Amino acid sequence: MEHGFVNREAENNELGFEVGTTPECQASQARAKQFGAPAIAKFADDPAELWPIQEFTYLAPGRCAGTTVSERRG
Repeated sequence: MEHGFVNREAENNELGFEVGTTPECQASQARAKQFGAPAIAKFADDPAELWPIQEFTYLAPGRCAGTTVSERRG
């Protein structure tokens, strides 16, 4: 995985935010930390918390109905 891409995407997503969230919630995965770093830096005065958040994959019902995990993994 190219980490530079993740960093550029995160910076682009943060450009529109003028107000931070309270608290800033972070996941423990490295990619999530990288993606959240620009927001944490921009809103350094806001509290940040590490939450036990897990990644997931959304399965579109129209594409996945009636399929098995094995079939979806290809």
